[in-house]
Amino acid sequence: MNKLRLITLLVLTTALSAATLAAPASTTAPSAATTSATAQPGYITGVVTDEQGKPIPNVEIVADNTLAYDSNLKARTDAQGRYKIDVRKAPVTFKVFAYLSLSHDGYSATVDLVPENPDVVPGGVGGVRNFVYKPKPTTRDDPFGNLGLVYVERTVGEYDVDPTKVVVTLTPVGKLADGTTPKPRSATPLPSGGGPVIGNVMWGTYKVTATLNGQPLEIRRRIGGFEQFEWGMSYTGGFTKDYYAVRPSMFLEVRSMRPGRAASQSAPTQSTQAQLPPARSTATQSVPSSSISGTLRADVDLKGTVVLACVEKNGECDETMAGETTITTSGRSARYEIEGLQAGVAYSLVAWKDMNGDGEVNPGDLIGMFGADSGGQAVTAPASGLELTLVAMP
Repeated sequence: MNKLRLITLLVLTTALSAATLAAPASTTAPSAATTSATAQPGYITGVVTDEQGKPIPNVEIVADNTLAYDSNLKARTDAQGRYKIDVRKAPVTFKVFAYLSLSHDGYSATVDLVPENPDVVPGGVGGVRNFVYKPKPTTRDDPFGNLGLVYVERTVGEYDVDPTKVVVTLTPVGKLADGTTPKPRSATPLPSGGGPVIGNVMWGTYKVTATLNGQPLEIRRRIGGFEQFEWGMSYTGGFTKDYYAVRPSMFLEVRSMRPGRAASQSAPTQSTQAQLPPARSTATQSVPSSSISGTLRADVDLKGTVVLACVEKNGECDETMAGETTITTSGRSARYEIEGLQAGVAYSLVAWKDMNGDGEVNPGDLIGMFGADSGGQAVTAPASGLELTLVAMP
């Protein structure tokens, strides 16, 4: 059975909304008098602090079994930020992660904390793995960090605006999700598979402005569907889960200022039409190919996961209207981009990881489908910022 037929069968026969990861066994972190972590044979121990060394309680610790699926161990830090996990009888290795939950304005977000030592821990031996609550450094290879994301796109037709050269200024309005009110921050989006993005933005409400080469740009919130938002010289708002995003993000679009344009997007009158620059010929304009992109998330390594966009016909993917990509990097989150798709066409979007490597869809394989909670939802290309969470097939 070819891959398209295989994943099509998966989409049509799997009730993703009912598939949940089984709750792994957990241990309870004991209390301690100090914030120092001492190596104890047969145990994974550690302490979680902020950048000033203050202990953080109630942080979720996950010891991910690198050899077997759905057999992780969990703990939570105590009042001194300490945790302890028993691995004396586990002849495997563990990758340790720490997650801090934050809430703001009716939504919650999870921060992946930064490990002091990212190496795996051998079961039966144990080791110390400490974590620090701080922004994860962003690079052009990994522009996302571990906090909120601000995606900045140019609006349709604005080919003279390069979002990766736009300077975006974020001014906090009130306290943020971590209880702070920092100074305004200016940043330039970095390219990513999901579109130009500014990483490591603490969740909250911001007044946002944008400039290009020192000249102000108009800006507004970007959202899928038919809902439209007014253009203005600034945008004030927070983070949302638009596009079924798992991590709350901010989605914005910008355009250049031109004579006769109104912030409300009203049609130009006869007098203002004369002030507009001549229309640019589309015959010579290079338009990017259409694509669908976003982020995958799971509780295990996503390397080898296949992401497929297809048009369903008679219960199967139309191979002439399909595109796919395979994740080649390791990690519990990964960016994907499916290129070569047709603009304006609605695609089913699904991700599959073959956990046992037999090339067949089996219980225990990981599945993710866009709009899974509502039985699946088509995505019209182009689209970006689409997040899929993979869960185990029942």
